[in-house]
Amino acid sequence: MSDDFSDQFATDELVIGGAGAPRRSRRRWIGGGAIGLLAIGGGAAAWAATSFFSQGTQPAEALPDSTIGYVSVDLDPSGAQKIAALKLARKFPAFKDKVGLQTGDDIRKWIFGKAADGNCDLDFDKQVAPWLGSRAAVAAVGTDHPIPVVVVQTTDAGKAEAGVKALLSCGGTSADSAGVGWTINGDWIVFAETTEKAKEVVKETEKGSLADDPDFQSWTDKAGDSGILTAYAAPAAGQVLAQELGKATDGGSTFGSASPIDPFGMLGSCPGLSDPSAATQRMKGQLADFRGAAATLRFGADGVELEMVGDTQAFGGSAATSTPSGTPVVSTLPADTAVGIGVSFPQDWTAQLTKNLQNVCGEGTDPKALFAPLSRATGLDLPDDLPKLLGDSAALALGPGIDVEGMVNSGDPSTLPVALKLRGEKDTIDGVAAKLRQTLGAPAGALEPVAGDGAVAIGLDKAYAEEVAKSGGLGSSDEFRSVVPHGDKSASVVYVSVNALDKAVKALSGGDDEIAANLAPLRAIGLSGWSEDGDGHAVFKVSLD
Repeated sequence: MSDDFSDQFATDELVIGGAGAPRRSRRRWIGGGAIGLLAIGGGAAAWAATSFFSQGTQPAEALPDSTIGYVSVDLDPSGAQKIAALKLARKFPAFKDKVGLQTGDDIRKWIFGKAADGNCDLDFDKQVAPWLGSRAAVAAVGTDHPIPVVVVQTTDAGKAEAGVKALLSCGGTSADSAGVGWTINGDWIVFAETTEKAKEVVKETEKGSLADDPDFQSWTDKAGDSGILTAYAAPAAGQVLAQELGKATDGGSTFGSASPIDPFGMLGSCPGLSDPSAATQRMKGQLADFRGAAATLRFGADGVELEMVGDTQAFGGSAATSTPSGTPVVSTLPADTAVGIGVSFPQDWTAQLTKNLQNVCGEGTDPKALFAPLSRATGLDLPDDLPKLLGDSAALALGPGIDVEGMVNSGDPSTLPVALKLRGEKDTIDGVAAKLRQTLGAPAGALEPVAGDGAVAIGLDKAYAEEVAKSGGLGSSDEFRSVVPHGDKSASVVYVSVNALDKAVKALSGGDDEIAANLAPLRAIGLSGWSEDGDGHAVFKVSLD
C-alpha cells in the first residue's frame, strides 16, 4: 500500500468518523458507498444468475442453415436443470445402485467409461477432460443428398487436435484409418464421412448457421425453455422424406382382411392402405407442405417433461390436437381419479374425421363403408352415432384403489370403478347407448346413462357412474396439474395417478421388492395435446414425489 493511498484512506476515515466532519460529506460518502456496494453486489448476482441459468453456446451454431434434421444433447445445462436431473434420478434405487452419479460428478467421465468399456486405455482426466466440452449434436445436412454430421464442443482447440486422434486410435486402429473425417472450427469439432465433407460443412456454416435460421428459431422457441435434449425437423425434411417414400414404394397389400392390430378388418377396406403406391402419392403431397417441428426434453424440480410442437396441417390436422370448444370434461372428473383419458371435439369434428380418412384412404372413400365392420360389431351407425354418443367432450375415468387381482380372481367386472363421462344430451346419448346394450347383451341396469352436472356418465358400477357424473375437481388438483400443465386448453389428455394405483402397482410388481421400490417415487404421468395457430402441441410429463 503506497503512502499516498494510506494518507487518503486515513483522511477519509477522519471525515467519516471525525466530530468536525460536515454532515453533507458524510451523507455523500455513505450514499455513494451504498450505491457502489449495491452495484458490485448486483453485478455479482447477475453474473451468478447468468452462469447458473444460461445454456451457453449450442451446437446449432456449428451447423449450416441447410441442416434438415438435428438432435442435440447438453450435459451441462443450466445449473438448476443439472441438479434437478440428478436429484430426481437418485430417487430411484436402481439409479443409485447401478449408476451412482452424484450431483457434483462429471457425467462426461461416466459416459466415456461406459462407451470405452475397457477397450480404450486413455486417462479421461488427463487426456480427454482438458479439451472435451459438454455439448454435442447429430444432424442431417443438405437437401439434395443429406449427409450425416456430428459436432462436439471443445474447450481447447489446441489440445483437441491430439485428443481426437488419440480417441480415434482406440482399439488398435490408426486415426487415419478410422473411417471418419473431421476438422476443428473454433469451439467445435465437426465430424463427417470424410475430412473434405467436414470442411464443406464449416464453409456452409460461415454463410449462415442453423442457430440463425428463422425456422429453427421459431420452432425451438415454440417448444419452450431449453433443456437436456433438443430436436428439430426443418421444412425441407418433409420434401426429403417424400422423395425417400417414392423410392421405397413397392406393390402388394399392406393389410389383409383382419390382423392383430385391426381385428374388425377396417384397415383392409381402406384403398389407400391396401394400395401402398396410392397412399405414398398422397403422403408425398402432404409432406411437401410440411412446415417443421421441434421437441425439448427438460428437467424441473418435480419431474421431467418432453414438449413437442409441429405442423399438423400438412397431415390433415387431428381432432386430438384441435382447440376444445369448452372446458375439457376430463377436468371435471373426481379429484381422486386414478386414470383419466379425455378428448374434446371441435364443431363438425366428424367432417374433419372424414377428411382425415379420405386423406389416407382416398378422396372417394365412403366413411360408412370403412366403419361397416365396426358398426356390425357394436350395433351402432358409424360414424354418424359418434357425435351423438360422445358429444363435444368425453373422458374415461378409472377410480382409485382398483383391485386388479381381486377382479381377475372373481371374474366379475360389475363393481369395477370405471365410467365414461360425456357432455351432451342425455336422451340422445341414451338412444345410442341402448344399441350398445342390446348388441352386447348387457344385464339390466348396466351401461345406462346417469345424468349429472351438465354431463352424462355411463359405467359398469352405477354408484361410481353417479359420482363421475357430478362436477369434480380433477383439473384443479396439484397432482393433475403437475403433469398436465395446459389442462384448460388441451384437447386430448391421458392422466395416470401412480399414487392412486397402489394396489395395481403392487400387483404389477409381482411381489418383487426391487420393482416396487423403483416404482415408488413415481407420482403421476401425463400426456396432453392441443392446437395453437395451426401447430400441434404435446407435452409428456412424469412427476415424482
